Formats: sequence, C-alpha cells, structure tokens
Amino acid sequence: AMAEVQPYVTGRTDEFLIDLETDQRILRIPEALRLASAELSLGELISDQVIGVIVRDRLDELVSSSIGITLTPDEAVAAANRIMPPEWIEQHIFEAADAVAPYLAGQADSFEIRIDLRDRVKVVGDELKAKLVREDIATKVVFEQVAKPLVNQALGGLKVLSFNITITPEEVDDALRQVLPPEWVRQQGSQVIDAVIAYLTSESDGLQYSVDLTERKASAATVLSDLAKRKLTQIADRVPGCVTVQDNVRAGTELVALKVPGCRPLNLSGETIVSALFPLVQNDLTRLVVSNIPDQVTYSDVDFRATLGAGDIKTLEDVRDLLQEGIVFTEQDIFASIDNPQDRADLEDVIANEQGGQHAPHPGLRRIPK
Repeated sequence: AMAEVQPYVTGRTDEFLIDLETDQRILRIPEALRLASAELSLGELISDQVIGVIVRDRLDELVSSSIGITLTPDEAVAAANRIMPPEWIEQHIFEAADAVAPYLAGQADSFEIRIDLRDRVKVVGDELKAKLVREDIATKVVFEQVAKPLVNQALGGLKVLSFNITITPEEVDDALRQVLPPEWVRQQGSQVIDAVIAYLTSESDGLQYSVDLTERKASAATVLSDLAKRKLTQIADRVPGCVTVQDNVRAGTELVALKVPGCRPLNLSGETIVSALFPLVQNDLTRLVVSNIPDQVTYSDVDFRATLGAGDIKTLEDVRDLLQEGIVFTEQDIFASIDNPQDRADLEDVIANEQGGQHAPHPGLRRIPK
C-alpha cells in the first residue's frame, strides 16, 4: 500500500490507488455466512427473534376473523414457523448473499433477489384446515356462512303447511344440522379454504365456492317430514271422539276429503287419521324442499367479499398481487428506500469504492514540497 502512496506524497502523481482486495473479501461473504449459520443456527435465530416478534406484534393485521378463523399469538407463531421453517429462511438468506456479493465486489452491474411465495400459501391452507379439524370451526364457516343463509333463502315459503302445521326457521336450522354430518362439514370447510388459496395463487380468477346439496336436501326432506308427522300426530290426538252417528258420518266424509275431522270416528285411531292425512303434508314438503332447494348452491365472489369486508378484501388483493410477482429486491430498491438525497449519494459512493477499491486523494495526507 505504501508503494502506491509514495508517488502521490512526493508529488510525482496527482492521485493514488490502494487496492485493499475488498472484492475478494466480499466474494467470501456467502461462504462465511454458511459457516456462521452452521454454528449459530441462523434460520432458527431469525425465526425466533425476528419473525416471531413480527407475528406477535402484527397479529391483528395478519389474521382475519371474518370467516370464523382466529389464532392466538402462540398459534400464530407456531403456524409461522411451519410456514417459514428455519431451513427455508436460511436457504433464502444464502441465495440473497450469493446475489449481492458479486454486485458489491464489482463483478456484476446489478442484482436481483426473487422469492417465490406461492408454495408457502399452500402451507397456510394446510394450517387453516388443521385448525378447522381441531376446533370444529368448519361448522361455523360452512353452516353459518354458506349453507344456512342459502337454504333459508330457498325455503322462504316453508312456514305453514297443510292443516296449519308450522315449520319455524329454527326448526329448519335444526334439520340442517342433523343432515350435515361433521365429516361432510369439514370437507366443505377445506374446500372453502382451497377456493381462497386458489384465488390467492391466481389459479382461479375469482372467489367462488359451490356446495353439492343433492343428498343433503333429500335427507333434510326426510327429517322435516318426521317433524311434520309428529306435529300432525299432536293435532290428531287433540281431536275428540265422535258421540253421535251423524258426527261419525261427517267425520268420515271430512277424512275422505283430506281434512282434519271435527271428531274422531269411534272405529278409527289417531294413528289412522295421521296415516290418511300425512301424504298431503309430505307432498307439501317434497314440493318446498326438493323443488326449492337447488342441487348445488354457489357461494359467489360477491358473497365472499361481503363476508370479508372492505379492509380484508384489500389485504387479500395485496397478498394476491405480491404472490403473483413474489418478493423481488434489486440494487435499485436499496437506493429507493433512502429518502435523504445526501445519504443516498453517500451510499452510492461507498458501493462504488467497494466495487473498484478505495481511491484518494485523501484530505489528511499532505504532499512533500518539491
């Protein structure tokens, strides 16, 4: 180094160059980083001290309860560790070092770090599905927010049947719960999550989910028929016995006309009255349930967005845009992140010096007069 400085100090040259071989040291950074990580478990360190802290501090921003799925801080951190495991973190740190080192050493004019996150989103989906199974959240997601509103809308006319038999909305809900077994509900909940993940990863153009109710609505008709039959039995049990022959004749005529008789003929039981009249009630239910409920109902993009709300929809769209491009970081992003022009210029000088060695004249050195 002194051999380079001496001509400048004695006035034979106007500048000097000291090659500190920083380029070789910079190029050894990726290797040094890998060696250090083997000792320090760099991925685990970042997972615990950086990502874990961020997740706890920003849990409300990272998790939405709009569709009934919430996470405690501990659950969120555990999920984040499975979504971004230490080995995955380390791999991307090494790739970043491999990309940046040649740029700083002057062997590349630019660099680009690109991280594809789409496979991580699928892991997010697996985490949410596991949550559905553990806590039976699927009942709320599928029943309360998908099946119940759609079926209630379809059965808006299911209030009063023949013989003034009333089926209330609550009884319809109870019937639905009976005919939607837990395994079926969990399966539908998983498919709701699949629909969201497919949209986030751009595998689909919209948020849409369809539920096949072919078997379910037939089962619902059976459950509601049993309920209607019990109510008809209660009506028949309240019919008093006929006293006179004329009452008997009139009651028989009313039964033939499929009407609840004013009295029960002496030779007929309440069960016989129910057997005679129930087919009419059953036809009502078949018409209302089987005909009004479609074989398939669709939870549309509009329904999804109404459930999520404006804030969560914006987050969803931001995440989708990010996943389409992945995380991309270049040398331009370094400078763009610095607001102060002087700080930006200083950084450019530092990088230029690192790329080409350090140049002088240095203000602290004085020439020897000739």
